[in-house]
Amino acid sequence: MGHIIIENKLITLNSFYATQLNGTKKSDCLFNFRGILTKEEDIISSNICIMNAQIPVSFYTINATNNIIGTDLGNVTIPVGNYNFNSLAPVVVSAFSTQISVNITLSISKFTGLITFTFVGPGLANSYYNFNNSYKIFGFLPNVNYGYVGNDVISPFPLNLLGVKKVNIRSQKLQIASFNSLSNNLGITLATLPVDQPAFSMISYINQTDLNKTNLQINVIDEIDISIVDEDNNLLDFNNIDWNITLVLENVRLIPDKPPKFKDLITEAQGFESNVEPVAEKPIEPIQDIKDLELLNA
Repeated sequence: MGHIIIENKLITLNSFYATQLNGTKKSDCLFNFRGILTKEEDIISSNICIMNAQIPVSFYTINATNNIIGTDLGNVTIPVGNYNFNSLAPVVVSAFSTQISVNITLSISKFTGLITFTFVGPGLANSYYNFNNSYKIFGFLPNVNYGYVGNDVISPFPLNLLGVKKVNIRSQKLQIASFNSLSNNLGITLATLPVDQPAFSMISYINQTDLNKTNLQINVIDEIDISIVDEDNNLLDFNNIDWNITLVLENVRLIPDKPPKFKDLITEAQGFESNVEPVAEKPIEPIQDIKDLELLNA
């Protein structure tokens, strides 16, 4: 048969030492290794998990994935950054003025959080606004063209400047088995971390349970890729700030029991013999012919 042993290996990843696949965004990285995991007959399964992670909250609320307002006069691009309404409003007004020569004001209801775009100027009666990829920020629906009533376009939902609410740490090459509601299919997510820290601070994650380890679908690891995305699978932009992740690779080995050596068998046999009590010798009975000769000579 055999017996089971568990072997653990720590793998420490620092984005500074990775091959940067998306430059200074540092959210798509490749680490080259040799022999972290090799095909061995006694390995019956391998599991991996994130032991701890230090992730900087250096990504912005408004970024390249959600900063475009579409209009029939052209797109308006909002500069990336972290905003509240008071800092966002003048930036949006300026962007409309300088980029498509449209004058607007922007206001918010303190009771509902709804945004009102008030447009001022000629030639706006036939305009539309679809908010492109920024619809979540400004409280609109996707792929909907919004005309205006009077000079106003009012959002149906509140302004959303919550930003990224969780980060997903993923790996294609590790080929783990996980599921994601975004794709309703097998995923590649090693862990999800809530963004519970303010901007320009750090998320510190520590794995508290073995339930977070995931079975590997491969038996050789020579490189590890890590991508860090938001809840919509958009790669984050860490703005050239590095992160650290420590993985634990667990190998479950079945070690066969060794057959006994010949000298061990001899020793064992000798030990058995030493424990056996000797049998008392019985006197030899003379044969009948010898008895008869003794009687004749008497």
